[in-house]
Amino acid sequence: QWDQPYVTGAPGSGGATSQIDLCIAGAVGNDVINNLTSSGALGSGTCTGANALGVDPVQVMFVYNRADAAGNSQAETLNIVVGLANGATPGRIKVVVEDDGRGSKINQFATMSGTLQGHPTAAGAAAVGAAFFANTPRCGMPAPLVESFSSAGGDPLLFDVNGTRLAIPVLRQKPDFVAPDGGNDTFLGFTLADGGITDGSTVPGCQNTPSYPNFFGTSAAAPHVAGIAVLLLQADPSLTPTQIYSVLQQSAVPIGATPTAAAPNYMAGFGFVQADVAAGKIPPSIPAAPTLSLASSSIALGGSTTLTWSSADTTGCTASGNWSGALASTGTQTVTPSAVGTSTYTLLCANAAGSSAASSVALNVTAVMSPAAGGSGGGGATGVETLLGLVGVLAARRCLRSSAPGVRLGRRLHPSPEGIHQTEA
Repeated sequence: QWDQPYVTGAPGSGGATSQIDLCIAGAVGNDVINNLTSSGALGSGTCTGANALGVDPVQVMFVYNRADAAGNSQAETLNIVVGLANGATPGRIKVVVEDDGRGSKINQFATMSGTLQGHPTAAGAAAVGAAFFANTPRCGMPAPLVESFSSAGGDPLLFDVNGTRLAIPVLRQKPDFVAPDGGNDTFLGFTLADGGITDGSTVPGCQNTPSYPNFFGTSAAAPHVAGIAVLLLQADPSLTPTQIYSVLQQSAVPIGATPTAAAPNYMAGFGFVQADVAAGKIPPSIPAAPTLSLASSSIALGGSTTLTWSSADTTGCTASGNWSGALASTGTQTVTPSAVGTSTYTLLCANAAGSSAASSVALNVTAVMSPAAGGSGGGGATGVETLLGLVGVLAARRCLRSSAPGVRLGRRLHPSPEGIHQTEA
């Protein structure tokens, strides 16, 4: 590719003003060389041919070994030729050789320039370099070693989002950090023996399983960092991508691109990621308050109801108020209040980091009604209040019927001019 704006993403940019031809020669044995046509299909030539004007300024060639070939490819030297077919002469031309991790390189023109390109250069993305897992401190090495094929940063950004050339090119710190590659899986990659790679680790937990393939490249390293990011989010779901990137950078083991290069640098960024150290930099999150519910919000004294509770991401709970003791993070319990009034049940639940949150629920306890007094049979019972009322009625009758000498109500009545007098019968 060369220093003219892309049409993809910026339709009004104008695209390429130069026509470039890219050729590869020298393939032997089973290797096949193909160009990529303008329609995106494989051609049959060893040159791309000149690109059209006004398109994306990029040309692509493929060198590969067919799946039905009789054997593996052998190491070989290929000649790459870049020529100006027509139009303005570019100010910069970038030739990138990308491979399957076996170490292809441009021997004659080792410019030590950046090879990282595309999405990893975005401002909001984290670019991840790769280091063979056996060449890391946890596996016995004094310092991590970056893979030779791990892309280097340092390429300038020459155009804005509209395809307009910037007055001052922008340089971003890429990659951001390095993560392990070369670990075992069950289907992808190749065995270390097949790749001529030695596992020098003496740490039992780092030793390779020879019968399983190993997955190399930044495509293997980036998912390791994604897994760490998920664990950090589990500890604190409010973390932003920027905060996660910052924590990973701060906790990384610095890796010098050369013996004198300090971190961050364009080969290893801030260094090799450390999940445990990064986790220690995340402040413990406060868990959500537990959920408490009562089967019945009001009962009579002497009765019972069921209290149910649940909490998420906690290690246990403690009861207080009208109940007590250590409880599991979720559960149910029957409660029987011992007094009339409001019974309050409080639950405090804590997470592994020691942070906690509490909830409470109130139960209304009412008095029991007095039992019925007197009476029997089908007529029902007569309450105390009713009896008192009848006594009052009878007393009034005595007064009203006092002129009838023959009335006997348990007392003897004696009429007199001064009023009614009574004596005990």
